[in-house]
Amino acid sequence: MSQPDYYTILGLPESATTDEIKAAYRKLAKLFHPDKNPDSQTGEKFKQVKEAYEVLSHPQKKQRYDARRNYQKQLKPPVRPNKRGKDYFFSEQQYKQRRQQNEQYRKQTAARRQADSNNTGKSKPYNETRYILYVVPLAVALLFIIIGRFETKKESTSSANTKETRVNKHSSLKTSASPWLFHFGQLVYDNNSRSVFKINNPTPQDAVVCLVQEPEGKVIRHHFIEAGYYMLFERMPEGRYGIRTNFGQGFSPYEVLYDTIYGAFTQNNTYRLFKESFLTGNADTLEITLQLTAGSDSISCQAFFSHP
Repeated sequence: MSQPDYYTILGLPESATTDEIKAAYRKLAKLFHPDKNPDSQTGEKFKQVKEAYEVLSHPQKKQRYDARRNYQKQLKPPVRPNKRGKDYFFSEQQYKQRRQQNEQYRKQTAARRQADSNNTGKSKPYNETRYILYVVPLAVALLFIIIGRFETKKESTSSANTKETRVNKHSSLKTSASPWLFHFGQLVYDNNSRSVFKINNPTPQDAVVCLVQEPEGKVIRHHFIEAGYYMLFERMPEGRYGIRTNFGQGFSPYEVLYDTIYGAFTQNNTYRLFKESFLTGNADTLEITLQLTAGSDSISCQAFFSHP
């Protein structure tokens, strides 16, 4: 179920400040207040304005709303350009000519149909023997075609199931996507930092890598890395980090885990925790290579998604 766009209701950009949100609410509240405008539609508009202000003026509610809104943008398919033909414009004279032509065509069609119906009444009766000689072979040929298609469909069932299984192994995300913004919150960056984590994924499985700030245990960055790809985690804040990794195949945003976590691998789903942590400074570059088992311990799904 899609959620209302509170920024559009208040007529504000996503970067609006708290003061701008308050000013927009006061202006719209005066305009649509039921005491001043008893219209039913105005009352409904006032409820929408009030609901938008209650969410955007509250820091925690606004953070959850922004995370959910950004997540829906990632799932939204790209808008394809309109590939229809050109738009043609006609003058009034050309429009009248076209109407006259259409009217003449309709009259000719009606006259032709009337002539055909008159000729049908005068036609000779069918020759039944000739009719049977034509129809029976066609019916037999059609029967063989139906039987052949049915057998072909049965033979291709197993190969079609195999192909479907292979397609399901492919994830719907691409490298750098962050599927759990609604759970972990917004990604954290330090614009003054030149620290970089380069994380390689040479394994045959896709992975979602979480950087956990220690000792708080807070996940500040998480990104999807396809099998055989690597990703640069740039502008990392200084500190010590642990790494949690979720390996699997066939990531689907419609799979539902416990609580409010949406999105999971559909096959070979495992959760790992690196045995060592990593300390980074303001200008450090760390390169880390993921492995399915070596250098990490298996953890539960609840431990993987733990977040203060």
